[in-house]
Amino acid sequence: MTAKLFSLLMGLSCMCILSTQAQDLDTLVDVGGYDLHFVIWEGEGMPILLAAGGGNDATVWTRTDFVEQLQRITQTTIITYDRSGFGQSEYDPKLADDQKSLIDYGVRDLEIGLTKLGYDRDLIFVGHSYGGFYAALFAHQYPERVQGMVLIDANHICYYSEEYVEGLKEEWTEAWFANIRNISEPVYFECLSFFETIEHMRGIEIDPEMPVIDLVAEDPPFDSLNDVSWRDCHADFVAASPQREGILAADCDHYLHFDNPSLTINAITKIFAQVDGSVDQAAILERSLAYNLQSANQYREQEYDYWHSEQDFNGWGYRLLNEEELAQAIAVFALNTALFPQSANAWDSYGEALLLAGRETEAIEMYQKSLALNPNNQNAREILERLKKK
Repeated sequence: MTAKLFSLLMGLSCMCILSTQAQDLDTLVDVGGYDLHFVIWEGEGMPILLAAGGGNDATVWTRTDFVEQLQRITQTTIITYDRSGFGQSEYDPKLADDQKSLIDYGVRDLEIGLTKLGYDRDLIFVGHSYGGFYAALFAHQYPERVQGMVLIDANHICYYSEEYVEGLKEEWTEAWFANIRNISEPVYFECLSFFETIEHMRGIEIDPEMPVIDLVAEDPPFDSLNDVSWRDCHADFVAASPQREGILAADCDHYLHFDNPSLTINAITKIFAQVDGSVDQAAILERSLAYNLQSANQYREQEYDYWHSEQDFNGWGYRLLNEEELAQAIAVFALNTALFPQSANAWDSYGEALLLAGRETEAIEMYQKSLALNPNNQNAREILERLKKK
C-alpha cells in the first residue's frame, strides 16, 4: 500500500530543509485570488524552470548547492516554485478537494505566475518525477514557450497502464485516503486528483522536434509494483525521436540529482547551450570543466562521509518502505534515531513509518521529539495537530 504512494507521488521523505542560497526574488504571486510561491535567481539568457516531484516543494532543489552550481555554469535565470498547497503556495479556494491538485489547473497557475513575473517567453523546463507530467503538459499547452527539456527520472504516461491504474483504484480505499491525510494533506489532495490527472495526460505528447534529455535511475523503486518496466518505458520515449537523448544514471535511485548532481547539472547545461543561441559556448565549456574537475574530487570525499551516515540510514529506510518492507523500515528508522539522537529528521522519518503502520501513539511521540529538536519542523507540527484532533 504505502510503497505505491511513495512510488507514484515520490516525496514523503520529510526533507525539512531551508534554502541558504542568496536568491534575488522570493515572492508570492496572485494567480486568481490565491498565491503561488516563486523563488528566482536572476541571470542572463533563457530561464531554466525547475519543477519538483510529487510530495515535494521547491526546497527539494536547494537542500544542496545544486541551484548555485547550475547558475554558476550557465549564468542564466533559475526559477523554482511550489505547486498549489505545497510550501508557501495556496490552493484555489473555489476548487473542490478532488480538483485542488488537478494538473490542468496546476499548469494554468504556473503559466499565470510566470507571465506576471515577466517570464512569458522562451524557457527550459526541468521536471523531476511527477514534475515530468507538468513539463509535458506545459509544453503541450504552450508549445511556443518551451524550447528544451530535461526529465529527471520523470513520469511517462506509458507506465500507467489501464490494468495498473485499475489495481490502484481498488487499493486506494477510504481508509487508505484517511491514513494519507494524517501524514500529509497536500499529498492527500494529489492522490484525490491522481486518477483524473492520469486520464488527462493520456494522449499528451512532447513535441518530437523538441530537444530532450531523459535521465533514468538505474535503481528506481517502481518495477516491483507494475508489470510495465519503468526503464523500458523511458527507453521507448527516447526511441520515438532522434531529438531525445536517454541517459541511464548508474547506481542512482529516484532522486538522482542528489545521488549524481554533476550528471544532472551537465544534462541541463547541455540543453541550455544547445537551445540558447545567445550564449558564449566557450565560456560555458570552461566553467563546466572547472565544475567537473572539482565535483569529481568532492564526490569521493562525500561518498566516504555518506556511508553509515544519518542520511544513509534514512535512505535505506525509505527504500525498504518502497519495497513494502514496513517492519524492516521501522527497525532501520529506529536504529537511525539511536545512532543519531540529535537528528530531528531521523525522528520525523521514524514517526512517519510508525504512522503508516497505524501505530499512532508511538508516532506522536516521535514527531514530538523531532519538533523539540527542530521547532521549525512544520511537517511534524501539522501532523501532530491533525492527530490530536482525531
